[in-house]
Amino acid sequence: METLRKLERAGASEAQRVSAAEVALEVLTGAGESAPDRSRSKAEAYLRDRLEEHARTAGVFEHNVRLNPEDKRSWEVDFLSRQLRLAVEVDGYFHFQDPERFRRDRRKDLDLQRAGYWVYRLLATDVLSQLEHILHTLDTLIAARKRELAGREP
Repeated sequence: METLRKLERAGASEAQRVSAAEVALEVLTGAGESAPDRSRSKAEAYLRDRLEEHARTAGVFEHNVRLNPEDKRSWEVDFLSRQLRLAVEVDGYFHFQDPERFRRDRRKDLDLQRAGYWVYRLLATDVLSQLEHILHTLDTLIAARKRELAGREP
């Protein structure tokens, strides 16, 4: 996979390359298992680590936290910034094969949006292949949200 070669050329640590390979295997085979921490997938764990390494996202997000927006149902959010009111959700391949799961996510998004959160959904497959784009998008969202909270246009 090109992403793995790119990591090697960039001098990524062996641990980071192994983690990326596990994500690639999980994404390609659909044989996902929970990561050894609170992550629900290896893609989620990999993204968590990259967010902590990235200067503009380090310390910004809580990982897999429960939120009760406006006393509605309780939702677990993959990555949440309460201060910036940003929610990031990582959706796996099988995520969209179940209509009820899809509907539940739309309800979740709506509840979060009504509570003032911006919701950014991404595919687990993109965590490796589109990581730079994901980080750039998050940088842009964080900057826009900070401007908005400071009373300036987003």
